[in-house]
Amino acid sequence: MEQLLKKLKTQGIKISVQDGNLKIKFIGDKLPDDIMQEIKDNKPALIEYLKNIQRHSGTIPSLTAQPDYALSSSQRRLWIVSRLVESNAAYNMHGAMVFKGRLDVGALENAFRLLIERHEILRTVFRENAAGEVRQIILPAAMAGFKLFIEDATLQQDKTQYVRDKVDMDLARPFDLSAGPLLRVTIFRMANDEHVCCCTLHHIICDGWSMELLFREMLVFYRAAAAGEKAALAPLRIQYKDYAAWQQEQMEENILADHRKYWIDLFSDSVPVLQLGDKPRPQVKTYNGMTSRHSLNPEKVAQFGSLCQEEGSTLFMGLVAIVNVLLHRYTNQTDITTGSSIAGREDTELEEQIGYYANVLPLRNRFRQTDSFRELLSIVKEATLKAYTHQRYPFDQLVDELGLQRDPGRNPLFDVMIDYTEPGNDAWEKSIEGLEIRPYTNMTKTISKFDLTFSFTGDSDGLVLAVEYNTDLFGTAMIKQLCGHFDNLFAAVVQDPAMPVNRLKMLTTGDIDTLLYTFNRVPGELASREVQAYTPVIALFESQAMRTPDRTAIVYQEETLTYRELNDRVSRLAAYLQRNFSIQPGNRIGVMADRCSNTIIALLAILKSGCAYVPIDPDYPQSRKRYIMKDARLDLLITESDHLWDLDYFDGVAFAIDKEPWLAEDAASIQDRLIAGDAAAYLIYTSGSTGDPKGCSISNHSFSNYIQWANGYYFGAEMVPDFGLFTSLSFDLTITSIFCTLTSGGRLGIFPQREAIVDILRQYVEGAFSANCIKLTPSHIDLLSKLSLTASSIKCAIVGGEEMTARHVAALKKLNPSMKIYNEYGPTETTVGCMVMPLEEGQRILIGKPIDNMRIYIFGNERRLEPAGVAGEICVGGAGVGMGYLNQSRLTEEKFIEDPYRTGERIYRTGDLGRWLPDGDLEFLGRKDDQVKIRGYRIEPGEIEAALCRHREVELAVVAAETDESGDLQLVAYVAGDMELDASMLVEHLNGLLPAYMIPMRFVQVQDFPISPNGKVDRKQLRHAAGRSLDREVVYEAPRNPTEEQLAAIWKQVLGREMVGIRDNFFEIGGNSLKAARLMELINRAFPMNISLPMLFKYPNIYSLAEYIVTAGEAEVAQPSENELSESTAIIDRTLHLLQDNGG
Repeated sequence: MEQLLKKLKTQGIKISVQDGNLKIKFIGDKLPDDIMQEIKDNKPALIEYLKNIQRHSGTIPSLTAQPDYALSSSQRRLWIVSRLVESNAAYNMHGAMVFKGRLDVGALENAFRLLIERHEILRTVFRENAAGEVRQIILPAAMAGFKLFIEDATLQQDKTQYVRDKVDMDLARPFDLSAGPLLRVTIFRMANDEHVCCCTLHHIICDGWSMELLFREMLVFYRAAAAGEKAALAPLRIQYKDYAAWQQEQMEENILADHRKYWIDLFSDSVPVLQLGDKPRPQVKTYNGMTSRHSLNPEKVAQFGSLCQEEGSTLFMGLVAIVNVLLHRYTNQTDITTGSSIAGREDTELEEQIGYYANVLPLRNRFRQTDSFRELLSIVKEATLKAYTHQRYPFDQLVDELGLQRDPGRNPLFDVMIDYTEPGNDAWEKSIEGLEIRPYTNMTKTISKFDLTFSFTGDSDGLVLAVEYNTDLFGTAMIKQLCGHFDNLFAAVVQDPAMPVNRLKMLTTGDIDTLLYTFNRVPGELASREVQAYTPVIALFESQAMRTPDRTAIVYQEETLTYRELNDRVSRLAAYLQRNFSIQPGNRIGVMADRCSNTIIALLAILKSGCAYVPIDPDYPQSRKRYIMKDARLDLLITESDHLWDLDYFDGVAFAIDKEPWLAEDAASIQDRLIAGDAAAYLIYTSGSTGDPKGCSISNHSFSNYIQWANGYYFGAEMVPDFGLFTSLSFDLTITSIFCTLTSGGRLGIFPQREAIVDILRQYVEGAFSANCIKLTPSHIDLLSKLSLTASSIKCAIVGGEEMTARHVAALKKLNPSMKIYNEYGPTETTVGCMVMPLEEGQRILIGKPIDNMRIYIFGNERRLEPAGVAGEICVGGAGVGMGYLNQSRLTEEKFIEDPYRTGERIYRTGDLGRWLPDGDLEFLGRKDDQVKIRGYRIEPGEIEAALCRHREVELAVVAAETDESGDLQLVAYVAGDMELDASMLVEHLNGLLPAYMIPMRFVQVQDFPISPNGKVDRKQLRHAAGRSLDREVVYEAPRNPTEEQLAAIWKQVLGREMVGIRDNFFEIGGNSLKAARLMELINRAFPMNISLPMLFKYPNIYSLAEYIVTAGEAEVAQPSENELSESTAIIDRTLHLLQDNGG
């Protein structure tokens, strides 16, 4: 609305509201038709906007001269930012013009000096008074320190590049707010008749409106000076200092109470953040940016304008609605807050003022994905009109009062801005006799204060969209895709505005081809790729035994078996089982035995007989073993004599492999069995959400596909894999170690069952069995990191089972810099691994690309195919998809669904979230449900919750995965009950029901569970629930040394607290932005060092800060590392909102 009114004013048209109707005054007989139509199109918004101005208009008093003046709320926050991190240029503003023709440089310099004399804010500096309060100080024009810099670029080989680099450098140069001047002007001489005028100002004295006004008035002064005349500009009655004092008075006298209430109510509940970007979000916000521009289809723009008019909305409201659709489709969120800047010059007198008047309106729109675009537009219209009504309340003040949870990597409330500039809104005179003036647009660098800024500008052809983006979050390809999808949605809305927003066409045919074929490495049509020939895994082993009969196959303690010996024993055992137990193809045979050579022989013999093996860990609780044996309906259980005493709950047939005389069986008597590809090879039980584990069947074909791919991909022809076996057979990680080794001619070294895992890992890495390969989890790597090992001969590490991090890669590379490391992803239901990514140190941790004969889809709601950059459920298709869950047809139907792109095939819904990146690699984003992985084990918290609730004193239990102080993931159980509970009692109870890896590390007894709007327990808020830790009580810790005592005294003074413990977090006990500034000022006075804002985040309590002060020393603090300097530069988010807790 501001821009429309501004446009009308430049054409001599004044508009006001009388008796609820618009009153228009203009020069001439008739308004132009296009202007009249634009006023009609925007009538409701104009009336509401002008009514709001009428309600709050009042003369801003002019202050008497004083030594210094108060800051506005916006200035106060920007000063805090600059005070804490003085080397940051994120809030520099830039404007540049090209002068073509004869330029009078002397007249130009005089014009700027007159401008500085006219606007006090251009000669204002910011300094603290004796009380520590920052104030505006207005310098006399003669003492403002302004100087016009002139650089000659005519002799440069590439003048354009030279000036571009200089302009970029000037934008990146910080200001000293206490010394000034806060305006820099440089003239670059390109030729005798061509100059570039570059102006850089700090945002604390300027905004976008001001920049335009500055150039406009400068040209008025220049034109007059060049002509030897006096500029005809009306004197200013008030200055920025008057506005700042008036604003503070309005806040103090509660004049804006109604506005405050509206905004506080609007954001009284939590505001979801938009998960955007195809790059990892930096921990601390950055400002590196670029801009992508393109024009929207003029015909579509006209049709869209008509649609907005039909709905009684402005074009701006329609564009906000379209961007909301785009953000919804990229994030699947229906509660979206974006920002829009307004000039903040509701009072007419402020229109000719330079200064930081701009305000930001947060526009929160809550809708349903099934809403039509028309319905969404109505929601946006209502929200926008309400925002206009309450626009006088300062955004910075709102952020202070909301006390939002800090996130140093984000802006507060929103990360996406949407702005619209009316066509012809810059219609002021830009030409002077003998001079042609145009904007300078040759800059390469942009400061991006937000993740994304959508700037729409009207022109004669329709609309130009400029998308400014943070280059640390978005790549060029992603922004190109984003803009293309905006165009598609724009066209789809015009075509059918009644279509639900979640069904509007966004993807192109090219997008779909990329997702189905290119990313899945499928040439041509999807159906054209044939899977490799099926060969049973047992046949692969037998072929290997024939090729290398005398090579060592298994080493276990003192026993060594060659491939010939191993194959012979497998045949003997298979023949024995067939003759004595009449096993038939398709039978399920349990294997409950310790790790040893006999166990491996049993697995191979079962496969040779065409049966499926069911591994059961002997260390499982009896109740779990009983459940698996009953659910699997075992036809036979192979075990060891040591475990026979523990089988009173098993009423089937058991066979002790270490006692029966099967070695005497004639190997030749074995009956050849057909190993059907669609028959089960094994059945592995994983954690189930109902409280019981679920058995997942994997076919021989799926099994074979994985083994053949792994052998070719990981090892090829140049490497024979020698693995160690050290984990439970119930964990499908062992499949790689066992079967890749024995089908490739490698040696399998078996570690004893009862040996400690730490000892095993030490031996393994230090060269036990001369192993050159290892399959392990990130938790295993964490254990390795604590063993102080210096080197290893391991050449290949395959990591899977849980999420991998950069520290895991670094730990392995430290052991062997030439080690090949692979991140393998795949649920049990998709046969060990379905995606893989080779990793190097310093590389982004991704799960890569699909393995051979596997396909990956990322599905959103209603199984909608999602493009690169958009999160969705990882769904897996292809040869490795399992057969389903035994005895759980309903769950099988839910998780194993029809492949929409391949008739007759199924895909598995993993429940994991992921997204494609533009280069075709997949990023893992966590679980869609509450399932977690701890130390490689997949765990359903529901199973633990069900077990806890079996305790007579536990009424309700919720289990969550949380990171501990060292960054490791651990299980935490939140329990409720009338009686006072005890952790040891609960652990003892769970030990009889669950494996050790499913026992929570911490227990918290809560009074009431936090409930989300949908009536379920809000797991994200569990950490903040009122409760009592059953493990330890948090106690006050007093200072222990002089440094801590001195710091504690400062904290008490700043926070106004009588007691501060050395482990209390500054920001959790009342710390905010102003207090942080004061805190660091006092600390830097007390200690001979310069502690910056990043240090306060890094060491937020007295204990850690004192330790840093004692150990760092002055030299280290005075010369921070490049990383710390980078943090310091990046720490400023849009006005230090990372510190706004508790009203800062």
